[in-house]
Order: sequence, then structure tokens, then C-alpha cells
Amino acid sequence: MSYETYFDGVINITPQLPQDFLTTFNAMVKRRNNKYGDGEQGSFDQALHGKYGYDGQGSPQPRDPAWPKRHLISETDSEGESLSSVPGVYCCWGLENRKSSTDIAESSMDVSSDYIEWLQYVIDHIKQRFPHSRFSGVIDWRGEDSEDLGRILVSPKGIIRTKWGYIVYR
Repeated sequence: MSYETYFDGVINITPQLPQDFLTTFNAMVKRRNNKYGDGEQGSFDQALHGKYGYDGQGSPQPRDPAWPKRHLISETDSEGESLSSVPGVYCCWGLENRKSSTDIAESSMDVSSDYIEWLQYVIDHIKQRFPHSRFSGVIDWRGEDSEDLGRILVSPKGIIRTKWGYIVYR
């Protein structure tokens, strides 16, 4: 049985992102990443970082040296190379265009315990592709445990801060 986390709020991005970017991004959200060497084609790991399963020697595809190393928090192969360049197996954030802006909101995927790390990964990816993007918004979270609640605040430059609360791992 999994631990449920509920979200209320969105992060707003201006100016609006291109619809073809949203279509591709939201398709990647639905794909399993390569954290354990079993990622799917079309995932963030495969599409952005060239990591998809193991090669014939049990090693992942080479890491893209241009991507920030702070995202490498997964299992490693026998050479110590990370199998994944993303925070977790699934991304729980999706993108949706509004009238003149784009929202980052909870997707229909299951929420994992690394939702804050995933949100920062998403923001970093958007900033890399669209450097003039500005961010604003607040997302409140509430877990099953009555003390597991908090607030995610995002600055205009896309820096995440959290207030109160904690995450319970079971």
C-alpha cells in the first residue's frame, strides 16, 4: 500500500510555453525512467539524457556531461555510473497552457516521495530550454499523516523553498 500526498495549487510560468513542448513533456511524464535500469523509451532519462536500460555489459548509456550532476541520485552500475539523471522513477508534475501562461500542476501519475526534487528538475529543464521564463506560485501539500503538510513556494527565477511540514517515509 502506498502513502498518499495531496496537492493544492499550481506554479505559473510566463510567457506561455509552446504547445509542442507541452505535448512532448506530458508524454515523457507518463514513461518510467531508468532509476533501476528498466526505463522506457520516451522517458526523461531516454529522451533528454540518453539513458535507457543496460547495454550488453550491464552499464547504462553514457551520461550527458552538460546536465547538472546534482540530479544524479539513483542506483549505479558496476562502474559507479548513475543509471538515471532524474530524481525518481516517475514525474508527478504536468504542464497545461492557460490563456497567456503555462501551469505546472500535479499530473495524473502517482505521486512519489521525491515530488519536490521532481518539481525543481522540471523548473530547471524549462529554464534551460526557455531562459526568459518567469515563475510564480504556491503549492500546498498534505500527506496522510496529520503532521505531514507544508507549502512549496517558487521564486520568479524558479528557486524552490519549502515552509513548515515534513515528509513522512513509510
